[in-house]
Amino acid sequence: MRGVGFSAAVGLQAGALLAVAFGVSPAQAAVRQCTERPTVTVGEDAASEAAARKQALDRWVSEAAKLGVQWTSWRLAVSRDFKCERRAEGGFACRVVGAPCAIVQNPAKPPKFEPDTKPPKPQQDI
Repeated sequence: MRGVGFSAAVGLQAGALLAVAFGVSPAQAAVRQCTERPTVTVGEDAASEAAARKQALDRWVSEAAKLGVQWTSWRLAVSRDFKCERRAEGGFACRVVGAPCAIVQNPAKPPKFEPDTKPPKPQQDI
């Protein structure tokens, strides 16, 4: 192991030996899966814009929770949008849009692609 100090080389070899001895398997993938359609909620008649945002987001989380607790993270959601406005009659209203997503550990692998045709057999010399 050229360019690596003796203690580093011994450490790498010891780590490899431990991985083999204890049957450490390769890391498994985790992926983000999202719903196809976004969830839309509204917060209305709030005294402030911040209160309307909170109300709308709390409602979004409640709707997403119907899919399961793992779907309730606004940070993971895609196609997110917040729109707030001051109402003519007073107060604020906010509209929240976002497609809920969840982190799924070891999702099922897609089916393996198998071509319809077999490769041609090699021709023999005559």
